[in-house]
Amino acid sequence: ASYRYIISTPTFTTITDVDYPDTATEITAQDEYFLAMDPTVIGRVWRSDASAGISWSASAFFTAEAYGDKLVTIISDHRELWLIGEKTSEVWINTGNASTTFERRDGILIEIGCQAKNSIAKSDNSLFWLARDRNGEDIIIRMDGFSPKIVSTRGISRQIASFTTTSDAIGLAYRQDGHEFYVLTFPTEERTFVYDTTTNLWHERASVQAGAQKRWRGQTHAFF
Repeated sequence: ASYRYIISTPTFTTITDVDYPDTATEITAQDEYFLAMDPTVIGRVWRSDASAGISWSASAFFTAEAYGDKLVTIISDHRELWLIGEKTSEVWINTGNASTTFERRDGILIEIGCQAKNSIAKSDNSLFWLARDRNGEDIIIRMDGFSPKIVSTRGISRQIASFTTTSDAIGLAYRQDGHEFYVLTFPTEERTFVYDTTTNLWHERASVQAGAQKRWRGQTHAFF
């Protein structure tokens, strides 16, 4: 089951609308709409009714079709909806069109995808994530507008290439003492790499568990 939570009340409401995509694995919000990624249909994203969340229409959906690869995740950033696939990424915007609402931005197809959906984080006014280029190499990128910029060094890329599992990587972004950090943890490999976006330098972190150095414990952050 899926729910809508109203913070001010606070109450949970079960979404019972038969048109709600129960198979959705990723949900984001933009311009009073909830958007849900449906992995059962390649590229499919569903849109809720405005200012609702519990009301959905069977015809309110759109599809990333520029390349045809599977979507990995969706995320809203700067009032732009990013549809990030395995090999390519698209950017959609709310055009106000009464029938479609969201439409793909013309001329923008980012020819790089995402290797780990949980690696995506917002830091220093940009999106960061673990990508995989067309040569099959895992790289860490920062989006400069709509252009991916590789921020991982060759040394870090070589270490990541030696890992058996990278798809479970977790990204975290936070600010401390005037520095903005993008933290990327590989749970299976027990390794954590940190990019200081203020100095453009990398370092590695670890936590001691049972007398051994393991991945850094921190993997989520909230200001409270």
